[in-house]
Amino acid sequence: MAKLLIFENIEKYKYAGNFLYLAYMKKIVFLLFFIFACVAFAQKSPAKNTKGTKNIKNIKSTSNDIKGSFRDARDNKQYKTVKLGGRVWMAENLNHKTKTKLYNFESLKNACPAGWHLPSNSAWEDLKKEINDADAKLKSQIGWNTQGKWWAATSSGANSTDYYVVVNSGFGGINKLDNVKTANFAVRCVKNIQAKPSEKINDIKQYKTVKIGNRIWMAENLNYKTGKSWCFENDNYNCNMYGRLYDWNTAKKACPRGWHLPTRREWNELTEFSAMLGGSLSGEFSHAVPVKEYKFLNKEKAGNWWSTSEHDNNDAYSQHIKAGENDLNEGVSNKTVGYSVRCVQSIQSGAGKTNNIKHYKTVKIGNQVWMAENLNHKTGKSWCFEDDDFYCSKYGRLYDWNTAKKACPVGWHLPSDSEWNELQKTAGTNVAGAISALQGGWRANDGDKGRWRDLDKGGAWWSTTLFETIDAVQARHLSSSEDIGVTLKNKADGLSVRCIQDHPVKKISKIFIDPRDNKQYGVIKTSKASKVMWMKNNLNYNAKGSFCYDNKPENCDKYGRLYDWDLAQTVCPAGWRLSTHEDWVDLAESSGGNTAGKKLKSKQWNGTDNYGFSALPGGFTKSQGFAESGEKGYWWTSDTHGPSGKYNYMHSSKDDVVHSANTKSMGFSVRCVMDCGLFNCVVE
Repeated sequence: MAKLLIFENIEKYKYAGNFLYLAYMKKIVFLLFFIFACVAFAQKSPAKNTKGTKNIKNIKSTSNDIKGSFRDARDNKQYKTVKLGGRVWMAENLNHKTKTKLYNFESLKNACPAGWHLPSNSAWEDLKKEINDADAKLKSQIGWNTQGKWWAATSSGANSTDYYVVVNSGFGGINKLDNVKTANFAVRCVKNIQAKPSEKINDIKQYKTVKIGNRIWMAENLNYKTGKSWCFENDNYNCNMYGRLYDWNTAKKACPRGWHLPTRREWNELTEFSAMLGGSLSGEFSHAVPVKEYKFLNKEKAGNWWSTSEHDNNDAYSQHIKAGENDLNEGVSNKTVGYSVRCVQSIQSGAGKTNNIKHYKTVKIGNQVWMAENLNHKTGKSWCFEDDDFYCSKYGRLYDWNTAKKACPVGWHLPSDSEWNELQKTAGTNVAGAISALQGGWRANDGDKGRWRDLDKGGAWWSTTLFETIDAVQARHLSSSEDIGVTLKNKADGLSVRCIQDHPVKKISKIFIDPRDNKQYGVIKTSKASKVMWMKNNLNYNAKGSFCYDNKPENCDKYGRLYDWDLAQTVCPAGWRLSTHEDWVDLAESSGGNTAGKKLKSKQWNGTDNYGFSALPGGFTKSQGFAESGEKGYWWTSDTHGPSGKYNYMHSSKDDVVHSANTKSMGFSVRCVMDCGLFNCVVE
């Protein structure tokens, strides 16, 4: 029994020893495996790139990761592939429907399988950069071990192709071949690249942004497919890398909501701000981008961006930078060219000031009260200079004439030419200083578009005075070399507006009864801005020395009496006076300029009588007798020209009012006027 127990104990100890031995051996094996794995991993892992080292240096150690294969569904042939520089290439020549693996020009169009395409010239250039430093063994592994000639497709116009030879040996260069439509070359296809999400949706969240100064800019080029826009060489790879290229009209509308194409001012401010940091835009503002539409040029050699500012019908402003340069340079480019787009965040500006005079500075000059700043109320056809809200804030808006006439606040109005003249008489040679005029430029009409003119060089302001025959309006112009002067502008141009305060209302009866003989005369105001009231009829007061035409009383009833110049100075009733030359000039200008005669003539005299002036051809008298009744009408003024008296006349067959002078002994008609002074006369 004791032997049995001893034997059993010995067996137990032997079993226990074997168990410990096995456990120990397992630990040794696991430890050796772990050490082996670490060593293997360390040998396989590539060294990390240091700053400035190209990824190309790692091609030799990562060749297994970039190689793959592809099966052509058309004939079930399998091809090796290699991924280099973001593109997947066939690592062997295409061999579809050919015994020689060579293709002529006619067979190129549909040579590559679905989802693959013929590489562009820039794709070959990129490939050259990627494997330039690779050794012969690696080139052999990825299918680039010998010199060869392959087709390249680069769009240089509508449906056209350029042809290149690719010299593979050391990738010393890519040389263009001419007249090769009859040649036969190999084909290497490149896999189509899926466009970035930003190409499909116009959402600012898809883009990096950066704050420079007080504005927020995109930190990469726009890549939204819309309108007339292109990828460089029609290759999505280039769109993903550099953004799309846009013609100017497309670029203006391409930015995401709340963002816009930069103005010239915004580009200039960006440049100025950068210059304060040493002149470099690198890091904050990437600028290695391709150039131009049809002949895709200068990839990675120059960058070009559109500005929203138009130069003329065919051209717009643009910004340019070359590789190695730090500063942007402004240029002018044809609108059909394809350039990159950088958008800048819009700042909410609202509609400018309201149409309330309380929001504007005013100044009293003589008997007039003027705005001391330009109107900035958004209404009708009006613009900010170069469509930039900044300039509206600084200079006010620019308005076409029809909008300007209705734009002033209640109790204020667009000044007439005579009111501008009065301002100039009061302020003398310093009109610009008196009303704080600024050189905010103007907008020249050019069909549906406009051209911006004279910013910081001149300014222009509307009046109400229209010359209908030439469709032009009297305006005031300020240049850097002189004070405010007179000019003519097209009604569709965009000019600044200075409003003038309406005078207190004075009501005038529409009928005046001459207390001297109880004769009645109609009373009219020919324009809102007129400072005088006119008699609607020629004076018919029987003063000694006056005449009826042909000495017939019925002609006095119809045309009024005829007076020599000296007598005309004294015949108007109390409260009235003989009209001046300036009164007639203002009357003509406010009544259509060169067509004023037609509008002032009675309907009985081939006129339209727009204002109730009802002019009639009363003729004239002189020592030899009477003449031209029914043909011409003549009216004296209180002014002289040397020994002669100034007068005005209208002709049956002409539409204007002529200002002239003649001997004072002539017998002409008389129109009397009433001064409104500081009041705004209104006929009741």
